[in-house]
Amino acid sequence: MSDANGARLVSIKGRDITIDIDGTTYVRQAADHVTPDTLDAHVEALIVGLLIEHAAAKPLPSLGA
Repeated sequence: MSDANGARLVSIKGRDITIDIDGTTYVRQAADHVTPDTLDAHVEALIVGLLIEHAAAKPLPSLGA
């Protein structure tokens, strides 16, 4: 699974969810309440959060002087 923003689901092993965004690998654990029926929605929400976190970690572009 990959989206237009460069996020890619690498693997799900047990509760560990591994996601790659632009070459940066993030590993997060699924919440205790996640079931097989809600896993897709959980992963999608996790990707959105990681995209925000990833974007926030990048330096802001220079506005020029």
